[in-house]
Formats: sequence, C-alpha cells, structure tokens
Amino acid sequence: QASLPRISSWINGQSIGDQGQHEVDVIDPATEEVLAILLEADAGEVDAAVTAARHAFDFGPWPRLVPAERARILRQVADLIDAHSDELAALESHASESQAQVDLFATPAEQTQVHASAVDQALAEINPDVLSPREALDALYQLKKLAARG
Repeated sequence: QASLPRISSWINGQSIGDQGQHEVDVIDPATEEVLAILLEADAGEVDAAVTAARHAFDFGPWPRLVPAERARILRQVADLIDAHSDELAALESHASESQAQVDLFATPAEQTQVHASAVDQALAEINPDVLSPREALDALYQLKKLAARG
C-alpha cells in the first residue's frame, strides 16, 4: 500500500500532510480494490478546520460581495454542475453501483439556480439608500422568519 495516494485534510488552503493520523482505506465498491489511504483528522485538526472556515467566512471575500455578485457566482457553480453532470453522475453511479443515480446532479444545479434567484428577488425588495445589501438581507431573513411563525 506504499504506492497508494495518501489523502490528508486541507485546512486553510493547505494540506496538513502525514501527521501519523489513523489510516482508513478508500475502497472501490465495484471492485473492492483499495484506491487510496485517507488520513483521518483528529479533534485538534477538526477544530483548526472549523476555526479557519469561520475566519474565511467572516473575513474572506464572500461576506463583502454584493448579493448580485453572489448570485452570479452561484449561477456559475450551477452551470459547471450542469456542464459536468454526465461525469458526476457516472462517478456517483460507480460509487453506488447503481445506474439509478444518473439524474442526481440535475437537482443540485437547479437548487443552486434557485438560491441565485432568491438573491435576485431579495435585491428587488431592497432600497439601497436605506440599508446596505447585507443589512437588508439580514432584515429580510428576520421578517421571513417572523412571517413563518404566523
């Protein structure tokens, strides 16, 4: 198994490397062949990943993007899913040994389009002279939560 790829966790955009974690075989369900070795993260690495993700969300570019730009990016993701849906479905079918999964990736693409459209709809309800886009979306979210309670 020395020649098999060794897959470690990625934290803050970098591989944490082989730090002696517990090894887990990644097995091809169709052939039962070991394809790679997964180096399982320990609790400290999980905490570091959560901290890095929180920092990236709070201080990275995403929270500073205007909603229309977020919607544009979500549409690009949906387009990529659509463009590669045959490949993604084939991978999923191979992993599950079932051809029933062929249409699996139409739904995530459609869901991503729905999220992008929701941003557009929210933008249509915002007066930019009163609130920033983030403040307006937060307010809209709170109003929708209150409306759902009845």
